[in-house]
Amino acid sequence: MRALSEFGPSAVPVKLFFFDCLKLLEHGDKNVRDSVKNLVIELYKWIKDGIKSFIADIKPVQLKELQEEFQKVADVSLKPTRFIGGSSKAPDNDVGGAADEVSETPAFDPLDMIEPVDVVSKIPSEFYSGIVQPKWQERKEALENLEKVFNTPKIKEGDFGEILSCIKKVISSDSNINVVAIAVKCVEHLANGLRKSFSQYASLFLPLIFDKLKEKRGAIVENCRNCLNACASCLDAENVINVALPYLKNKSPSVKEETVKFIGRFVISVGNKSPKNLVKSLVAELVKHLKTV
Repeated sequence: MRALSEFGPSAVPVKLFFFDCLKLLEHGDKNVRDSVKNLVIELYKWIKDGIKSFIADIKPVQLKELQEEFQKVADVSLKPTRFIGGSSKAPDNDVGGAADEVSETPAFDPLDMIEPVDVVSKIPSEFYSGIVQPKWQERKEALENLEKVFNTPKIKEGDFGEILSCIKKVISSDSNINVVAIAVKCVEHLANGLRKSFSQYASLFLPLIFDKLKEKRGAIVENCRNCLNACASCLDAENVINVALPYLKNKSPSVKEETVKFIGRFVISVGNKSPKNLVKSLVAELVKHLKTV
């Protein structure tokens, strides 16, 4: 645990021991159990809510205890105090030679700790027949079963062409808003689980989801917001903004309002990674929009 505390999870191969250590929460020796709890709490300090999916299957009592401990350290923000190469100072790329002495550690991604799930092989065999049923309740049930399969944090790459073509048709043409809402949720899960591997599909779904923002019901709007965020995370900033900007001129006030909110969320999420010229054009378009409101 000392190595994790000093070097951070980017430098320590947490994946190699963390899940085996979790099993020791059942150990008969209280000292062992407490040591494991301290390890989990230490990792939480580094990755915060990123740890949730890793401890979801432990006993409810243990989970409750850990969550209570998490609250006590929720405001703790850690940085490495030691670095690969033996230095106790962070790499300084502005000073000649310093970067050569210390190996800069890449940012830690909690998802690197888990294996991707092959969801394609788990698609319910009855989905394709269920999704074309005349009763909306049966179509909704088919999509709900599919959503359960797709709702996993890390998805293995595969052939999603057929299933996404089917989902796209549902979103664009199904007359029941409850069915559409679940279909949108399925897209969100795939975008979150596949991440950059979903980029080829994300660019196709973004316009479709923007169009659905005209709906009035809260459930579908909230699902669309989350789906837009997920799809946008799979694409570069320029592509996302180029798709979003035309919707500032949409006839629907709801679409325009939600587009402004989306752009705000997206700009915050990418931070200073956005190209300066893109930010300038974006600000100019937003100013034009505000003048017409």
